[in-house]
This record gives sequence, C-alpha cells and structure tokens, in this order.
Amino acid sequence: MSAARAGLCSVLLAAASWATPAGFSGRALPAAVYGEDGRGDPDGVLDQGRLEAVESTVALFPADSVHIDRQRGEAVLETAPYVSTDRGKPLCPDERFYGQPSGAFCTGFLVAPDAILTAGHCLRQFECSGMKVVFGFAAGKTGQQPGIVPDGEVYGCAEGLLGARGRGGDWALIRLDRAVRDHGVLRLNGSDD
Repeated sequence: MSAARAGLCSVLLAAASWATPAGFSGRALPAAVYGEDGRGDPDGVLDQGRLEAVESTVALFPADSVHIDRQRGEAVLETAPYVSTDRGKPLCPDERFYGQPSGAFCTGFLVAPDAILTAGHCLRQFECSGMKVVFGFAAGKTGQQPGIVPDGEVYGCAEGLLGARGRGGDWALIRLDRAVRDHGVLRLNGSDD
C-alpha cells in the first residue's frame, strides 16, 4: 500500500470511526484502526505524498457551526475539546488527541475538482444543505488556530451524487457548490499495492 493511501486511510478511519473497549459498554465494536496506527498531527508528517493527502482532506461540519466573516476573510468553526466519544463516553487523558479541538462530524477527501468522497452514513447524519465542507481544519499545525480557516476554504454541499450503505459499503460522493482550486485531487488506487 502506498504511503499516501495509508495516510489517507488513517485520517479517514480516525475521524469517521471509533471503538469501545470490550466491557466498557457491555459490547465491543470492531477496531477503528487495523494494523499499525499511523495517525498523527500534520506537523509530524514529512512524506510529500501524505502531506498532499492532508491538504486534500476535508472536515464536514454542521452548517450552523460555521460562521463566515467576509470582512475579515475568515470562517470561525465551533469546536470543543475532544474529551469524550460522540456517544458521551469519557476518554482517558492519555488517549491520543485528547483535548484537541473537535467539531466535525465526518471527514472526506477531494476526488474531483468539485466532488468529495466520504462515508455514506455522513449523509444520513445531515442533509446536504445542512453541512459545510471545510479544508484546512487541523489541530497540530504550528502557528494555526484550528477553529479559524480562510473563508475560501469553506464549501457548500450541492448534492449527494452516489453512495452505498450496508453490505455494498459505506461511502458517498458529494458534489460541492463550486470547484476547488487550491487543493489537489487524490487519485484512488485500484491496485493492491
């Protein structure tokens, strides 16, 4: 598997899934990360392929959590410290990424100039019109406030194009409200390498 593909998979799995240890809630969920856990903050990424993947990755926010200030040229994102799972289970303070700003309900990545690929269940959580697609939301970038991004980094969801849920997979293709110019399209690798 290529480094870029492995990094992208790590980013998507980290943001779109979570696992509960056996016995914590009475049932165990499948692990969210299989094999070596390569997740990390953007400042720790040195491989050019992974950096390109990071720059092409998006965070999906509820539309009412993104406040655009055109005069200042920025968007303020509502975030909260990551101290519990999305189901309210507390995290241990030594858990990776504990306390970092969190606000997105899903992630995705750019697969065409005006389309992203994400998990299919993300469209079940929010209607297309109720979400914003944000590039550049990342904790751990030196000198960057993760809750503020340039307003041009925020896109609307124009429509859900395709998707599969259940036995056929869990993915959705979303068309954005305009073409993306400052981020590269990631190629999907159909080979087994």
